[in-house]
Amino acid sequence: MKVPPGQAGQRCRCARCNAQVVAPTSAGHDAQPVAAPAPSGHDANPPGPPAADSARDKAVPSGLPSAAAPPVAPAATPARRAGPTAEASKRPADVPVAEPPPPTAASPQEFGFECRLCRTRLYARPEQIGQEVTCPDCHSKNKVKPPKPQTKTPVLVEDDDDGLQLSEPVERLSTVYVSAAGIGDAASDGPATGPARPGGHQDVIADQARQVLAKAAAEVEEVERATPRLPDRPFVTGLVSFLFDVDAVLRWLMLTLMLHADVALLKWIIKLSSGPGIAQMGALLMTLGASLLGLAMVAIASACFLAILQDTANGYDKPEHWPGIELTDWMLDAFYVVNGLLAAALPGLFLGGTLMCLGGKVLSAVYGGAISTLALFPVFLISMVTEGSCFAIASPAVWGTLQTSRHWWGKFYLISAGLGLALLVLARWMASGGFFLTGLGAAAAVAVMMVYFRLLGRLAWCLSEQKPS
Repeated sequence: MKVPPGQAGQRCRCARCNAQVVAPTSAGHDAQPVAAPAPSGHDANPPGPPAADSARDKAVPSGLPSAAAPPVAPAATPARRAGPTAEASKRPADVPVAEPPPPTAASPQEFGFECRLCRTRLYARPEQIGQEVTCPDCHSKNKVKPPKPQTKTPVLVEDDDDGLQLSEPVERLSTVYVSAAGIGDAASDGPATGPARPGGHQDVIADQARQVLAKAAAEVEEVERATPRLPDRPFVTGLVSFLFDVDAVLRWLMLTLMLHADVALLKWIIKLSSGPGIAQMGALLMTLGASLLGLAMVAIASACFLAILQDTANGYDKPEHWPGIELTDWMLDAFYVVNGLLAAALPGLFLGGTLMCLGGKVLSAVYGGAISTLALFPVFLISMVTEGSCFAIASPAVWGTLQTSRHWWGKFYLISAGLGLALLVLARWMASGGFFLTGLGAAAAVAVMMVYFRLLGRLAWCLSEQKPS
């Protein structure tokens, strides 16, 4: 902003931001030349406008504080040299001229602050401290306060292990620079097996390629050594050795106790149901408890049996992914075994029920369901595990192996038939035996079922190793 000297100390309005600013009164505007004896014929203090024109020529440039206005450099403002220079040439040499004070580098030209109402960034000069400035956005009055000293404190950066870090050093092949002539010689000579000739370098690329291929072959061999191999006799070798593992023994004991308790409750319920009314009420309550215990046993047993199947199919010598304490982690896995048993038993039960209605025996439905379960359950369960869904009982890849891997399926059905007969014998033993015989039968039955799922896992491993024709 530029104002005439006569408006010093008055309020002026800025043409850009419409703010009212007080025009400063400084020594640079009030300084006048000191009077001296003038030569004859000249007046030392000409009245009126010439004095105002000389004062206007000494006005402070815009953007600088008037109290610390530096002298104008001749090269920077050539257009404004003519007035003062011509006027100085007319003055006598002994007339002193008042010079503006030197600039002070300590005080800033402008400093910023925020509006107290709308937080708009405002700027003021040091001479406006203590005055009020109008905000151009909300038109509120803001008192200009002295700026705070800007002291920047160093920020300490702590080392954090989670931050960015350099990766581990990687082995790289040595870089060899081959000239164009050497590459041409290598291309003309063809692949060489001897040492590189001086200046030719024809074996450099071939040596590097051989090193890369040798390293890749070593990595493949290491992976093959780490991959478990199918035993020569998969349905015999290590089939029952997993039962002596600590985790397997704990699951076997838990399932044995649950099965024994459930069978004992069923026998007690049968005895109480033939008694008086109070006994029948107790039998009804015990039936509810036996049902809950049976559901829990089925869920836990299904998760354990599925873990045996999957770990055996993946080549583990002993199961390692047993179900834990968290029910939500393995609750859905129980549906694989349950859905497979129900889907496999339904055709046999339907045929047996039909024969019973036509005049057959009552046990025809039971035998039909057992035979249907032994025949269809392995195919259904392996299909569900292969497809990753407890409802996908018909996987084309698994059903196709019934034709391509007939020998594996034949051996499995032969051994599983023997296990099924043993399970039926143990069931009749538990039903007709005493308390201790029931416990021994429950322990043997749980072991037989665990071996059956171990055998089913070996079958899945054999099918996965079968190469398609």
